[in-house]
Amino acid sequence: MRTLQTVEGTPRCLVRVRTRPVCLTAFVLILSTASVGAQQPQAVPVGTIYAERQPIAQTRAFVGRIEATDRVEIRARVKGYLDAVLFKEGDLVKEGDVLYRIEPDTFQAAVQQAQGALYEAQGKFANASAQRARTEELVKTATASRALLDERVGNEKEAQGQVVTADANLKTATVNLGYTEIVAPISGAIGRSKFTKGNVVSPDEMVARYGADAARLYSLFAAPPERDLDWQDSGIEGIQRFLGRVYRFVENHARPQDPGWRTRRHARLGG
Repeated sequence: MRTLQTVEGTPRCLVRVRTRPVCLTAFVLILSTASVGAQQPQAVPVGTIYAERQPIAQTRAFVGRIEATDRVEIRARVKGYLDAVLFKEGDLVKEGDVLYRIEPDTFQAAVQQAQGALYEAQGKFANASAQRARTEELVKTATASRALLDERVGNEKEAQGQVVTADANLKTATVNLGYTEIVAPISGAIGRSKFTKGNVVSPDEMVARYGADAARLYSLFAAPPERDLDWQDSGIEGIQRFLGRVYRFVENHARPQDPGWRTRRHARLGG
């Protein structure tokens, strides 16, 4: 490469100078950088807002725990095989949704049997009423005795009582059939199921676990008889502990003379 260079102490002349390629490369880079820096930078768009005066509430953060306002434990009202579980654990359910289905065949047969018994009782009552009416007419003409009329009246009342009993049995069987579908009493998130399909469920397990006295007292304290009972293990466990203290107090102070009292006391407590 040829360049012009001035050498001090000598006249100006052309001098042949050999340079390295590295210098050329560095020179090109410097020129390229200078040309890029000479370009005008582009404007960057920014957002703007108006400053306003607003009241600011002082807040503080705390660690808390969320607890449901309503909590219900689902219990079987009749004994039977669990035919289906119709929910997934953790699902949101609405009040009235069917959660479990107990095998209904036996309960349907009980309803039919009670219906037949009611028809039979109604037939006997109709026959007894007709016999009583016929005997009344015979008594008026002195063809039948008064004692026979009294007997026919008694038979009619007995038949009427059988109709009432059969009707009550039919209602009980119908209610038990309805209990084969266990529904959600409230709306909310459902938790873990203690039973799966094929298991036998029964309300008698509570009596065997906590004792008849504790179950009976809890049912009286938890809700009036005309309302459904929302069963909770914590409630009946408290009743069992309360009855235990009462029995221990009586055992320590009353000292009953009956030698079988202690055995019956343990049987009531379920232990």
